[in-house]
Amino acid sequence: EALEEGKAAAEKAAAERVAKEQAAAEKAAARREALEKAANLRKQADYLKRTADEEAASALKAAKSSSESVLKDARASALKSLQVAQGKAKTVRDEAGAKVAAAQRELNEAKQATDDLRIVKSSIEAKVASTQKDLDKTFVLNLVRKFELSGQIDKLNQAIKEQDKKIEKAAKVEDKYLQALNKQQAYAQKQGEIADGIVQEATKAGNKIKESAEAKSAKLLQDGQKQAAAATKSVEGKIKNLLRDADALEKQYK
Repeated sequence: EALEEGKAAAEKAAAERVAKEQAAAEKAAARREALEKAANLRKQADYLKRTADEEAASALKAAKSSSESVLKDARASALKSLQVAQGKAKTVRDEAGAKVAAAQRELNEAKQATDDLRIVKSSIEAKVASTQKDLDKTFVLNLVRKFELSGQIDKLNQAIKEQDKKIEKAAKVEDKYLQALNKQQAYAQKQGEIADGIVQEATKAGNKIKESAEAKSAKLLQDGQKQAAAATKSVEGKIKNLLRDADALEKQYK
Protein backbone atom coordinates (compact mmCIF):
# COMPACT_ATOMS: atom_id res chain seq x y z
CA GLU A 1 0.00 0.00 0.00
CA ALA A 2 2.81 2.33 0.88
CA LEU A 3 4.45 1.39 -2.38
CA GLU A 4 1.33 2.24 -4.28
CA GLU A 5 1.02 5.56 -2.49
CA GLY A 6 4.64 6.41 -3.35
CA LYS A 7 4.05 5.48 -6.93
CA ALA A 8 0.91 7.60 -7.10
CA ALA A 9 2.75 10.53 -5.58
CA ALA A 10 5.54 10.18 -8.10
CA GLU A 11 3.08 10.00 -10.98
CA LYS A 12 1.28 13.05 -9.63
CA ALA A 13 4.51 14.99 -9.32
CA ALA A 14 5.50 13.95 -12.84
CA ALA A 15 2.11 15.00 -14.16
CA GLU A 16 2.37 18.34 -12.40
CA ARG A 17 5.86 18.84 -13.77
CA VAL A 18 4.67 18.01 -17.29
CA ALA A 19 1.69 20.33 -16.88
CA LYS A 20 3.97 23.06 -15.56
CA GLU A 21 6.40 22.60 -18.43
CA GLN A 22 3.55 22.53 -20.92
CA ALA A 23 2.11 25.74 -19.45
CA ALA A 24 5.55 27.37 -19.61
CA ALA A 25 5.95 26.24 -23.21
CA GLU A 26 2.51 27.55 -24.09
CA LYS A 27 3.27 30.84 -22.38
CA ALA A 28 6.58 31.12 -24.20
CA ALA A 29 4.88 30.32 -27.48
CA ALA A 30 2.18 32.91 -26.78
CA ARG A 31 4.89 35.45 -25.90
CA ARG A 32 6.80 34.73 -29.12
CA GLU A 33 3.57 34.98 -31.11
CA ALA A 34 2.65 38.27 -29.42
CA LEU A 35 6.10 39.74 -29.96
CA GLU A 36 6.11 38.63 -33.58
CA LYS A 37 2.68 40.19 -34.02
CA ALA A 38 3.91 43.40 -32.37
CA ALA A 39 6.92 43.44 -34.68
CA ASN A 40 4.65 42.95 -37.68
CA LEU A 41 2.42 45.76 -36.45
CA ARG A 42 5.45 48.04 -36.18
CA LYS A 43 6.56 47.03 -39.67
CA GLN A 44 3.11 47.89 -41.01
CA ALA A 45 3.25 51.24 -39.22
CA ASP A 46 6.74 51.90 -40.60
CA TYR A 47 5.61 50.95 -44.11
CA LEU A 48 2.58 53.23 -43.90
CA LYS A 49 4.75 56.13 -42.67
CA ARG A 50 7.42 55.54 -45.29
CA THR A 51 4.82 55.30 -48.06
CA ALA A 52 3.08 58.46 -46.85
CA ASP A 53 6.41 60.29 -46.59
CA GLU A 54 7.30 59.24 -50.14
CA GLU A 55 3.89 60.35 -51.40
CA ALA A 56 4.27 63.67 -49.59
CA ALA A 57 7.79 64.18 -50.98
CA SER A 58 6.57 63.30 -54.48
CA ALA A 59 3.71 65.81 -54.17
CA LEU A 60 6.08 68.55 -53.01
CA LYS A 61 8.58 67.74 -55.75
CA ALA A 62 5.89 67.80 -58.45
CA ALA A 63 4.51 71.08 -57.10
CA LYS A 64 7.97 72.64 -57.01
CA SER A 65 8.70 71.46 -60.55
CA SER A 66 5.40 72.84 -61.86
CA SER A 67 5.94 76.07 -59.97
CA GLU A 68 9.43 76.57 -61.40
CA SER A 69 8.18 75.71 -64.90
CA VAL A 70 5.41 78.31 -64.65
CA LEU A 71 7.86 80.97 -63.49
CA LYS A 72 10.41 80.04 -66.14
CA ASP A 73 7.84 80.18 -68.96
CA ALA A 74 6.49 83.51 -67.70
CA ARG A 75 9.95 85.06 -67.48
CA ALA A 76 10.82 83.81 -70.96
CA SER A 77 7.54 85.17 -72.36
CA ALA A 78 8.02 88.55 -70.67
CA LEU A 79 11.62 88.77 -71.84
CA LYS A 80 10.70 87.87 -75.43
CA SER A 81 7.92 90.49 -75.48
CA LEU A 82 10.30 93.10 -74.06
CA GLN A 83 12.98 92.26 -76.62
CA VAL A 84 10.44 92.57 -79.45
CA ALA A 85 9.33 95.92 -78.04
CA GLN A 86 12.93 97.09 -77.70
CA GLY A 87 13.52 96.10 -81.33
CA LYS A 88 10.49 98.11 -82.45
CA ALA A 89 11.58 101.06 -80.32
CA LYS A 90 15.08 100.93 -81.80
CA THR A 91 13.62 100.92 -85.32
CA VAL A 92 11.49 103.97 -84.48
CA ARG A 93 14.48 105.81 -83.01
CA ASP A 94 16.82 104.79 -85.84
CA GLU A 95 14.41 105.97 -88.53
CA ALA A 96 13.92 109.31 -86.79
CA GLY A 97 17.67 109.58 -86.16
CA ALA A 98 18.41 108.91 -89.82
CA LYS A 99 16.09 111.75 -90.83
CA VAL A 100 17.77 114.09 -88.36
CA ALA A 101 21.20 113.08 -89.66
CA ALA A 102 20.10 113.67 -93.28
CA ALA A 103 18.69 117.09 -92.37
CA GLN A 104 21.90 117.94 -90.53
CA ARG A 105 24.00 116.98 -93.56
CA GLU A 106 21.85 119.16 -95.84
CA LEU A 107 22.18 122.09 -93.43
CA ASN A 108 25.95 121.59 -93.20
CA GLU A 109 26.19 121.57 -97.00
CA ALA A 110 24.07 124.74 -97.20
CA LYS A 111 26.26 126.44 -94.57
CA GLN A 112 29.36 125.41 -96.48
CA ALA A 113 27.91 126.83 -99.69
CA THR A 114 27.13 130.13 -97.92
CA ASP A 115 30.62 130.22 -96.39
CA ASP A 116 32.19 129.58 -99.80
CA LEU A 117 30.24 132.52 -101.26
CA ARG A 118 31.34 134.76 -98.40
CA ILE A 119 34.95 133.72 -98.98
CA VAL A 120 34.60 134.66 -102.66
CA LYS A 121 33.07 138.01 -101.67
CA SER A 122 35.92 138.65 -99.21
CA SER A 123 38.39 137.91 -101.99
CA ILE A 124 36.64 140.37 -104.35
CA GLU A 125 36.53 143.00 -101.60
CA ALA A 126 40.26 142.53 -101.11
CA LYS A 127 40.78 143.08 -104.84
CA VAL A 128 38.66 146.24 -104.67
CA ALA A 129 40.80 147.58 -101.81
CA SER A 130 44.00 146.70 -103.63
CA THR A 131 42.80 148.27 -106.90
CA GLN A 132 41.65 151.35 -105.01
CA LYS A 133 45.14 151.73 -103.57
CA ASP A 134 46.61 151.52 -107.07
CA LEU A 135 44.10 154.11 -108.24
CA ASP A 136 44.99 156.43 -105.38
CA LYS A 137 48.67 156.13 -106.19
CA THR A 138 48.20 156.72 -109.93
CA PHE A 139 49.38 160.09 -111.18
CA VAL A 140 46.50 162.50 -111.52
CA LEU A 141 47.19 163.18 -115.19
CA ASN A 142 47.45 159.50 -116.08
CA LEU A 143 43.82 159.47 -117.11
CA VAL A 144 44.00 156.25 -119.12
CA ARG A 145 45.30 154.29 -116.15
CA LYS A 146 42.82 155.97 -113.81
CA PHE A 147 39.96 155.12 -116.16
CA GLU A 148 41.15 151.54 -116.41
CA LEU A 149 41.43 151.11 -112.63
CA SER A 150 38.08 152.82 -112.04
CA GLY A 151 36.51 150.42 -114.55
CA GLN A 152 38.00 147.47 -112.72
CA ILE A 153 36.67 148.74 -109.39
CA ASP A 154 33.18 149.20 -110.88
CA LYS A 155 33.23 145.65 -112.21
CA LEU A 156 34.46 144.32 -108.87
CA ASN A 157 31.73 146.24 -107.00
CA GLN A 158 29.19 144.82 -109.41
CA ALA A 159 30.59 141.36 -108.72
CA ILE A 160 30.21 142.03 -105.00
CA LYS A 161 26.56 142.98 -105.50
CA GLU A 162 25.98 139.78 -107.46
CA GLN A 163 27.77 137.83 -104.75
CA ASP A 164 25.56 139.46 -102.10
CA LYS A 165 22.52 138.27 -104.01
CA LYS A 166 23.97 134.76 -104.10
CA ILE A 167 24.76 134.92 -100.39
CA GLU A 168 21.25 136.14 -99.60
CA LYS A 169 19.78 133.33 -101.66
CA ALA A 170 22.13 130.79 -100.03
CA ALA A 171 21.21 132.13 -96.58
CA LYS A 172 17.55 131.55 -97.36
CA VAL A 173 18.37 128.00 -98.41
CA GLU A 174 20.38 127.58 -95.21
CA ASP A 175 17.47 128.87 -93.12
CA LYS A 176 15.15 126.48 -94.94
CA TYR A 177 17.40 123.55 -94.04
CA LEU A 178 17.71 124.82 -90.45
CA GLN A 179 13.92 124.82 -90.13
CA ALA A 180 13.84 121.35 -91.67
CA LEU A 181 16.41 120.18 -89.11
CA ASN A 182 14.42 121.69 -86.24
CA LYS A 183 11.33 119.94 -87.56
CA GLN A 184 13.12 116.59 -87.79
CA GLN A 185 14.58 117.02 -84.30
CA ALA A 186 11.11 117.72 -82.90
CA TYR A 187 9.81 114.69 -84.78
CA ALA A 188 12.68 112.59 -83.43
CA GLN A 189 11.84 113.69 -79.89
CA LYS A 190 8.22 112.62 -80.34
CA GLN A 191 9.34 109.34 -81.88
CA GLY A 192 11.66 108.85 -78.93
CA GLU A 193 8.69 109.30 -76.60
CA ILE A 194 6.73 106.79 -78.68
CA ALA A 195 9.65 104.36 -78.50
CA ASP A 196 9.83 104.81 -74.72
CA GLY A 197 6.10 104.15 -74.54
CA ILE A 198 6.47 100.92 -76.50
CA VAL A 199 9.11 99.67 -74.07
CA GLN A 200 7.15 100.84 -71.03
CA GLU A 201 3.99 99.06 -72.21
CA ALA A 202 5.95 95.87 -72.84
CA THR A 203 7.54 96.16 -69.42
CA LYS A 204 4.13 96.60 -67.76
CA ALA A 205 2.72 93.65 -69.70
CA GLY A 206 5.73 91.55 -68.76
CA ASN A 207 5.33 92.47 -65.10
CA LYS A 208 1.68 91.41 -65.22
CA ILE A 209 2.66 88.10 -66.80
CA LYS A 210 5.25 87.51 -64.08
CA GLU A 211 2.89 88.59 -61.29
CA SER A 212 0.23 86.20 -62.57
CA ALA A 213 2.81 83.43 -62.82
CA GLU A 214 4.06 84.12 -59.31
CA ALA A 215 0.50 83.85 -57.97
CA LYS A 216 -0.03 80.61 -59.89
CA SER A 217 3.34 79.32 -58.70
CA ALA A 218 2.47 80.09 -55.08
CA LYS A 219 -0.88 78.32 -55.51
CA LEU A 220 0.84 75.24 -56.93
CA LEU A 221 3.25 75.12 -53.99
CA GLN A 222 0.39 75.62 -51.55
CA ASP A 223 -1.62 72.81 -53.18
CA GLY A 224 1.46 70.59 -53.09
CA GLN A 225 1.93 71.27 -49.40
CA LYS A 226 -1.74 70.50 -48.74
CA GLN A 227 -1.48 67.28 -50.72
CA ALA A 228 1.67 66.31 -48.82
CA ALA A 229 0.02 67.10 -45.49
CA ALA A 230 -3.07 65.10 -46.50
CA ALA A 231 -0.92 62.13 -47.45
CA THR A 232 0.73 62.19 -44.02
CA LYS A 233 -2.45 62.84 -42.10
CA SER A 234 -4.37 60.06 -43.87
CA VAL A 235 -2.23 57.40 -42.18
CA GLU A 236 -1.60 59.08 -38.83
CA GLY A 237 -4.60 57.35 -37.21
CA LYS A 238 -3.70 53.95 -38.63
CA ILE A 239 -0.08 54.29 -37.57
CA LYS A 240 -1.12 55.39 -34.08
CA ASN A 241 -3.45 52.38 -33.68
CA LEU A 242 -0.83 49.95 -34.97
CA LEU A 243 1.82 51.28 -32.59
CA ARG A 244 -0.67 51.29 -29.70
CA ASP A 245 -1.53 47.64 -30.36
CA ALA A 246 2.16 46.79 -30.65
CA ASP A 247 2.91 48.55 -27.36
CA ALA A 248 0.05 46.69 -25.66
CA LEU A 249 1.32 43.30 -26.86
CA GLU A 250 4.88 44.05 -25.82
CA LYS A 251 3.72 45.36 -22.44
CA GLN A 252 1.65 42.25 -21.85
CA TYR A 253 4.73 40.01 -22.17
CA LYS A 254 7.36 42.38 -20.82
